[in-house]
Amino acid sequence: MTDFSLEIKHIHKSYKKVHALSDISLSLTNGIYALLGPNGSGKSTLISIITQNLKQDHGEVFCNGENIQKMGKRYRAILGYVPQSSGVIPSFSLNEFLMYIADLKGLNREASSKQIPELINLVDLEEFQDRKLGTFSEGMKRRALFAQSLLGNPSVLILDEPTAGLDPIQRTNLKNSLMHFSEDKCILFATHLIPDIEELASYLVFLKKGRITAEGKPEKIKELLLNCFWDVPESSIMVEGNSNEYRIVKYYHKENKQLARVISPTRPCEEAVPVIPDINDCYHYYFERLELDE
Repeated sequence: MTDFSLEIKHIHKSYKKVHALSDISLSLTNGIYALLGPNGSGKSTLISIITQNLKQDHGEVFCNGENIQKMGKRYRAILGYVPQSSGVIPSFSLNEFLMYIADLKGLNREASSKQIPELINLVDLEEFQDRKLGTFSEGMKRRALFAQSLLGNPSVLILDEPTAGLDPIQRTNLKNSLMHFSEDKCILFATHLIPDIEELASYLVFLKKGRITAEGKPEKIKELLLNCFWDVPESSIMVEGNSNEYRIVKYYHKENKQLARVISPTRPCEEAVPVIPDINDCYHYYFERLELDE
């Protein structure tokens, strides 16, 4: 396994008077990093800067210690990218599209001709490889984009909502592939689908209004929020709870009981039981709870 590093240092980006990103710094290496945040948090802006589709106002991005602006084609040659929108060419077949992207990346034709069938097989699109991409469903287009991102075996893989439009089996297949590739790749994965993060991510970055509100390994994030989450019988919430003092995350059944998962700095009622938060709970804490505090 080759050591790899991507350093994001003090990135700022504004659109007129709106600060899309404010002093973003991250250190990434091999593994899967989850970028979490609501719409408008700056996720796509940060991804566009890392993939050189957008230029930052201030700050720098370094790949193995070298500024990516100076690397130019050398950086793009080791970069794989799945954009949020389905950026395929409708008039191309899947085979033609993958060969076209390989040519754009400057990859060896012979090596690409060998790798492309393997990638088509990986995303389970063999029977559709000669069909025009314009006839593909959204889920099939996402799989085609994932295949093109792996051309040339890139060291950096940037994925913006890669599982959008995939059915449960396809999502599982993609996640299995990411786990396999993460040993020798730096993968940045932006998504709203919390179950994907729970199973995949080795590091979490919570982004809100262009700023990092929290970051760390999932276990560390959960540990920081111990004693903030409680399971409370729904009947106790209805009778005793004060909605100004806690936030209800969800209602659910457990052992034939109707419970509420709540965020509260103190025990919200006599029957409340402290619980270890999951990633979904942490998401609510850093975004919904912060909204209450602002």
